[in-house]
Amino acid sequence: QIEVRIYRSHSGNEEDYKLTPYSIAPQAFDDYLKTFYRDLVIKNMGDCHDMPRYENGYDRPFPRATYNFTRCQMNGKNLPEVLVPGFYKAVGMINAEPL
Repeated sequence: QIEVRIYRSHSGNEEDYKLTPYSIAPQAFDDYLKTFYRDLVIKNMGDCHDMPRYENGYDRPFPRATYNFTRCQMNGKNLPEVLVPGFYKAVGMINAEPL
């Protein structure tokens, strides 16, 4: 299961971050890969990370590794038309059954 919480701050100070309505509710990891991952992560930040890209569907298991995001800038695909200016951060939580 995966959940992503999106926070926004007007100043960038850690104590100013507030939860936004853009967070992703807990859902099955497979469902996340077929929707938010494909439609938002890959389409917005596909050039700045080394995570797998699933063009024609997802094959289990998701590769266990350390993934890096380097100097990412979102291009706005599949995002809301208007976001309030400020600093945004995402916190992802993944819970899995042990193998």
